[in-house]
Amino acid sequence: MKAQRRGKLPLDDARWLPMTDAHGELTRRTGDRSLSARDLTDGLMVGRVRCMRRRLRPGSERARELVSHAFWALHRLDSWSDALLVVPRVQAGPLVASVRGFVFYVWKPDFEKLWPTAVTPSERPADPLQPPSRGRGRPKTHDWHSIDAEIARRCIDPKTGRVTVPKNESKLAADVLQWLTDQDIGQPAESEMREAARRVCAALRNAQK
Repeated sequence: MKAQRRGKLPLDDARWLPMTDAHGELTRRTGDRSLSARDLTDGLMVGRVRCMRRRLRPGSERARELVSHAFWALHRLDSWSDALLVVPRVQAGPLVASVRGFVFYVWKPDFEKLWPTAVTPSERPADPLQPPSRGRGRPKTHDWHSIDAEIARRCIDPKTGRVTVPKNESKLAADVLQWLTDQDIGQPAESEMREAARRVCAALRNAQK
């Protein structure tokens, strides 16, 4: 889940892969369009895959621009049988304008690093976004997709549908750990959960600015 901090990318580089092509490649591996859209969204949200978008309208200023991983805390990929869409996680009018009139791309080296083509299905980790195992013995796996989604869900006010990031991240982490217990889902270490809560909350706060 650790976001990558690297230098700026050239926006006119041929290694920018259309989002639809990246989704298609991932679908060939997972066998499901919706699952691939979810996995790709997760990679974008935690900064493991960097993103760029281009305006469709000719002559626009800033025709090419990098898309922050914080953007994906409020948006997600939605896969239909004949299309791949970027949609707000919460249906709110002001957010819709941020996804219309753009073509989205991913940085191909990031995509290939997260989902290596040379690795066979039997050798590939069950969850490429899972933090590396620490210590000896059999590595523990956790459903980080569900964990991140639950953290983000608890940062949305159910009454207004707007993002409201809790001030007490330790309590948020503890609540999600309890939720995992109630759902009989494997729990990560408390320190890992606090780090997950911190990163998701930081992304949401940046998106609110």
